[in-house]
Amino acid sequence: MRLLPTRASRRILALSLTFFSLAGAYFLTLHGWFTQPLLDIADEMAVLRHNQQSYVELSSQRPALESSLAQIRRSSLGNDNLLADSDMGSATAQLMQLIAADVQAFATAGGGCTLTNRIPVSVNQQGVYRQVSVRISIECAIEPLAGLLLRLENGKVSLFIELLKIEKSRDGHSTGNRLVAQLLISAYLQNPPVEGATP
Repeated sequence: MRLLPTRASRRILALSLTFFSLAGAYFLTLHGWFTQPLLDIADEMAVLRHNQQSYVELSSQRPALESSLAQIRRSSLGNDNLLADSDMGSATAQLMQLIAADVQAFATAGGGCTLTNRIPVSVNQQGVYRQVSVRISIECAIEPLAGLLLRLENGKVSLFIELLKIEKSRDGHSTGNRLVAQLLISAYLQNPPVEGATP
């Protein structure tokens, strides 16, 4: 004997089918056409609001940052650790003279030290302060070479030894244990360039 569905069960089944049909129709039509784009727009607006708040916070910090930068620039004036010249050519010449004077101080110490070559090197300027660099070749005994390197890095003007290559002298006329050294030495100008000006 087959059981027939009761009136209540038929109603529940009909309501369930209606609900699932409406839900399917909603997700196939309204959700994809209207609701989802609106949700995407709401997400984009939230991201834009967050970005706007970040930009506002950064903008509010700008006066303080500009004040700090101006103070740093003012404090750099008269700084003996930087080269005094504001012109790139003069600063390079000053750097060469400083190096030559330091080498000359060790000319007769121990086995002596001789400056054999010095060439200015162009530098890609990216920072606030302009950099000048000189490549030098020297021939020194071990003891004066060590003293010269110490003097270069601890002088009144801050000099930076960016490259150092040392090898034994191949000159047969050299006396004692002399070494040939090639150095790339850099320093910075005291006055930063005016904004918008060509270095």
